Amino acid sequence: MEDRADTSEGGPEAAAHDRITDAVFALDTDWTFTYLNDRAEEAFDLDGRSVVGRSIWLILPELAGSGLQNRCLEAIDRGRPARIEQPIPAAGRRFSMRIYPSETGVTVCAREVPPAERTPEHQRQTLVETVTDVVVTIDEDGTIRRANSATEGVFGYAPSELIGESLGVLIPGATGDHRGALDRYLDGGQPGEWQSVEVTGVRKDGTRIDLSVSFGTHTVDGGERRFTGVIRDVSERNRRERALRAAHDVIVAGDEAFEERIEALLSVCRDAVGTEFATLSRVTDDEYLFDTVISPAGAGVEAGDSVPLETTNCERVVERGETLVLDDIPEQAPSLAERQGNRDLGIECYLGVPVVVDGETTGTFCFYGTQPRSEPFSDWQIAFVEHLASWIGDELERRRYVDRLRALDELNEVVRAVTDEAIAQPTRSEIERRVCEAIAATDSYLFAWIGEADPTNQSVEPRAEAGVEGYTESVSISTDPTEPESAGPTGRALHTGGVQTAHDISTNPSYEPWDEDAEEYGFRSSAAIPVAHEGTIYGVLNVYTDRPEAFTDEVYDVIGLLGKIVGHAIAAIDRKQVLLADSVIDLEFRVSQVLGTYEGAPDTTGEVQFDAVVPRDGGEYVVFGTTSGDGFDLIEWLVEHDEDWEEVLAVRETDEGTAFEVLVVEPRILSAVSAAGGRFVSATVGAGGDLTVRIQLPHDADARSVLGTVRDHYDDTTLVSKQEVTATDSGPRASARIETDDLTDRRLEALRAAYHAGYFEWPRETAGEEVADLLGISAPTFSQHLRAAERSVFGTVFDGE
Repeated sequence: MEDRADTSEGGPEAAAHDRITDAVFALDTDWTFTYLNDRAEEAFDLDGRSVVGRSIWLILPELAGSGLQNRCLEAIDRGRPARIEQPIPAAGRRFSMRIYPSETGVTVCAREVPPAERTPEHQRQTLVETVTDVVVTIDEDGTIRRANSATEGVFGYAPSELIGESLGVLIPGATGDHRGALDRYLDGGQPGEWQSVEVTGVRKDGTRIDLSVSFGTHTVDGGERRFTGVIRDVSERNRRERALRAAHDVIVAGDEAFEERIEALLSVCRDAVGTEFATLSRVTDDEYLFDTVISPAGAGVEAGDSVPLETTNCERVVERGETLVLDDIPEQAPSLAERQGNRDLGIECYLGVPVVVDGETTGTFCFYGTQPRSEPFSDWQIAFVEHLASWIGDELERRRYVDRLRALDELNEVVRAVTDEAIAQPTRSEIERRVCEAIAATDSYLFAWIGEADPTNQSVEPRAEAGVEGYTESVSISTDPTEPESAGPTGRALHTGGVQTAHDISTNPSYEPWDEDAEEYGFRSSAAIPVAHEGTIYGVLNVYTDRPEAFTDEVYDVIGLLGKIVGHAIAAIDRKQVLLADSVIDLEFRVSQVLGTYEGAPDTTGEVQFDAVVPRDGGEYVVFGTTSGDGFDLIEWLVEHDEDWEEVLAVRETDEGTAFEVLVVEPRILSAVSAAGGRFVSATVGAGGDLTVRIQLPHDADARSVLGTVRDHYDDTTLVSKQEVTATDSGPRASARIETDDLTDRRLEALRAAYHAGYFEWPRETAGEEVADLLGISAPTFSQHLRAAERSVFGTVFDGE
């Protein structure tokens, strides 16, 4: 910082300062000297070049905490000049100082008080004229004998209007409740009774104000007693205290609903800042939702209304994440004055504070009026609103956290219950019904339903539901991507195979076709979870709640698991229906010249026989087969050139030819069969290049749809035969049924993989650890599945003999 702002170099500014006869110095907001003139150097015995840029409290430490410091702060706070008579002990002098505030600090003009004027009466009169509180002197009759100029600002009376009037003109209570105390005090009795007494005063215009009054006694020439009182307007202080008490009472009122407390806080703050409107808003994407509103009757805005964020002042609060204060919008922010929200409501002043939840601005706590402010929003009013907005954000964060924990606990319980139900329930419809009932029975979720795609009319049809009645009958959901009814979470879940959410239904544009229905049932957010297994989507589980932003990352993961559990259970039921039913639909179809669909495929003469398929997680399958001649060259070529064929897992020579095990991922035909709940029986690629496939489907499966899927990939597909056959193989025990409770889907897969991998050959061609690797499970788990499967099969053969 430059010494004395370079005024010593002699410019016009320096010349102007040199013509000032008072001692002048300037301080910035950090109490650092930024300027002092020669008179100040002389008066305070200072060298200007050694103090500019240094703190006044280091140069004149005896002034710290003095009346000068307090009056400087008061001048800055009130934005108007102040006066004080201040001694400077280091200089051995007393100065009358005038303090002028600015945005950068204060400028102080000091004039030494001559010794002749330092009498007690003069000092008393100086004090009276320099303080900002009202000071009146009364005689023993309570008649006002002297008053300072502050009476005009506080009471609206010029001092001359009060001389000779009773104190009761200013304080009617002085002639009522306090009259006895005043009489005793005037009699010279108990001065303590009139020290900081709170009474009600009356302004000249009749307005009642809160006052704090203290009196002291002294004697004037001739021995007559006088009583000088300091009267302070504490109306604003009391309003602040009442507002703070009211806000505290609301915050600690734990027996009231959160929404009721928010409305009460809005009312308290609106009274404290003096505006017509008070709002707690919520912002989602580009929409501004009025959550809670206090406004004049007929103003045209109420709770639940939604407007584009860009039409509001709050957009700036949300974008910047900081408080916005506008005492006069047209004057201070003309661009905002033209916004639709301000024009519609006639808003001309605004105080808005961001509401922050989990580090993100989720809305605003704001107050606005239809007239520019006659007095600017005070620092206290701004701080008060900011404090309460902070509490609201903290409370919303706490409630969100508690809701998440409760919902997560309930959802984990549902997952455990659904897992048990999926094992216990024998049919798909029963599993779906129990899943919906378990979700709807929680406190966190209102409604759940499962729907599946109907390809005949490209719609989603409900299969099970619980929680509310009538919703699925009133809504229509399409699977046609060109229709708006397919753009919601359910349609997207079917198209993408991933969990889809609507975090705030009321502001989600994709929910527009179902807005009225969602509002009627109180749905605020929803999730659509694909019910899927190994790439096959059986349907969509839809879950609804009355809480916005309910499906967070933790909930998202758990609820996604529900779809996988239910999908796995449905797949297991479908397979059992094929494997264990008395009869199934047996299909055989041929794809002519299948190798012609692969450019560059080898022209082999050997035959490839696909003997069995074992599914793994993630849409993977292990295919077991044998080849003759050069047929294995085709397998190697497919692994290298076809993305479905992942890798060769094992190769061994047998009496029948070359046995192989190969891993494929989401193969076209196998995926179509699995989606229909069917099972692969066998397939052959002959020497001529034709592929012949045999599969079995449950009675309720759509065989035409399966063939249609195959034809989508292979044009030249011909149905060779379709017949109803007995699912069990022929033999002496053909009529025997394996116990389904014991032979689970996993155990059957372990048994099939072990058989086709040569585990039961002698000498054993494949170790148990290798079969476990094929299935993607641990060796002990494979051993448990295999032994349990063996007991079931052997029990069928030997029980009852």
